[in-house]
Amino acid sequence: MELTYTEAEWREALEIAEENDFDEIDSRERGGELAAVVADMYHKDVVGQDEVKLYAAITVAGGRAKEWDREFLMREMTG
Repeated sequence: MELTYTEAEWREALEIAEENDFDEIDSRERGGELAAVVADMYHKDVVGQDEVKLYAAITVAGGRAKEWDREFLMREMTG
């Protein structure tokens, strides 16, 4: 089972990934595993390298759950 994170944690990870140009390795080094996950998601087809779409998905997910994992967020973007 994947770890779950709060909306604030997802937002912080997104910020760190943005600061590191969505480079997975740099994001992991500076922000931990969740920042690397966000950087990886940014490059997936469902996100299409659109940080606004990723931010919006985090906002929607935050309205539906207190904590969630990567799979939940991916479902929010495709559903």
